[in-house]
Amino acid sequence: KKYENGGYQNYGYRVVYGIDRRTEVGANFYITRDGTDLPRELQFNFKRKLYDNEKHGVAVSTGALVSVPLTKSAGSRPTAIVYANVSKTVPKLGTRLTGGMYQAIARKRDFGKMWGFMAGVEQPLSKRLSVIGDWFSGANRYGYAFVGMNIAVTKRQFLSFGYNFGNSGVGENYFAITYGITF
Repeated sequence: KKYENGGYQNYGYRVVYGIDRRTEVGANFYITRDGTDLPRELQFNFKRKLYDNEKHGVAVSTGALVSVPLTKSAGSRPTAIVYANVSKTVPKLGTRLTGGMYQAIARKRDFGKMWGFMAGVEQPLSKRLSVIGDWFSGANRYGYAFVGMNIAVTKRQFLSFGYNFGNSGVGENYFAITYGITF
């Protein structure tokens, strides 16, 4: 869409650091081009693996994401979500299935639905190529379904791309590309 009809482009930088084998912290910085004064937002995230049984392919984790607007056009109030999920890997297929719930910490009139479900799937097609999909329920800023591909470019680099379908309607849909490096 054109900017005057609600269109936008979003660019971001993300850094995640593994404190230990079970805990990671990170920060994200996003700039949005939407025909205004370039809304900017800073996000902080924390994730902790509570349980991991590699033999049975089961893991349980919890985490939080805090979003802080840096410009008036990005919003006027910080928001956060806390979540918990369970994942199961199907050994013969290599498929990983994930499901969980999230709860928003925000003013309802600024956010929309305050809680929801989340689900994900990752299906390797080859050593370097996987189909990925995620879904967050709810009519809020996280309410999207994503389907795409992940390519392991090298052992330490990846490229993922796909399409996001907004739970609130076609006007919320967008294409996304992510490139990452693991140190």
